[in-house]
Amino acid sequence: MIALVIITSQVKTYKPGEKLGSEFNEEDIKRLKRLKAIEGAEDFDDSEDTFFGDGEPAEFLTEKELNKLNKAKIVEYAGSIGLDELKAEMSKEELVDAVLNYTEEMENAAE
Repeated sequence: MIALVIITSQVKTYKPGEKLGSEFNEEDIKRLKRLKAIEGAEDFDDSEDTFFGDGEPAEFLTEKELNKLNKAKIVEYAGSIGLDELKAEMSKEELVDAVLNYTEEMENAAE
């Protein structure tokens, strides 16, 4: 599930473009979809959690999830994970590739 708006749960506050955690039940998901606050609920998979040095799980969007976002949301998501140099003037393919390369580097650095 990808947040389209700011969503606050008991665990965390999610920014637009962030992948939601597993703390949401089926009723929450239905309500958020009805309110158009999330997208991609059918693709939810929390098996890709990566843990970094601070012990917090970092869930990066997959290529499939990134391709569902528009360019502005990809740039916003990139900023939320620490990749600040992307510009909306870049092609969508360039943006997705840059984010995937960055997340791969982050995951490799955590190992």
